[in-house]
Amino acid sequence: MKKSVIAAAVLCITAGLNLPAKADEPCNMTLCMWGKVSGASSEGCQGQINKFFKKQVKKKGSFLPDHTADARKDMLMQECPASMAPAQFIDTIISKFGRIRG
Repeated sequence: MKKSVIAAAVLCITAGLNLPAKADEPCNMTLCMWGKVSGASSEGCQGQINKFFKKQVKKKGSFLPDHTADARKDMLMQECPASMAPAQFIDTIISKFGRIRG
């Protein structure tokens, strides 16, 4: 529990900073999307946000929002291990932006 609280605090503080994300750092997409959820400036995160919304699942040309949300969640979880970003943050990102067509 204590580790989750510490991780949550670090994630919130980091998301509030206006530092540009570098492509080779872990959790960039998760941090950028969390900043978008919390209303922070997306300066320096546009590439990561575009990459998130570019992930779409279609069948015969039709957009599948539930499958897209699952694929985006998997992408965030692979990019950022659970030890660095608690599942509740990823779930919040997916609940807000997971089913939106990019």
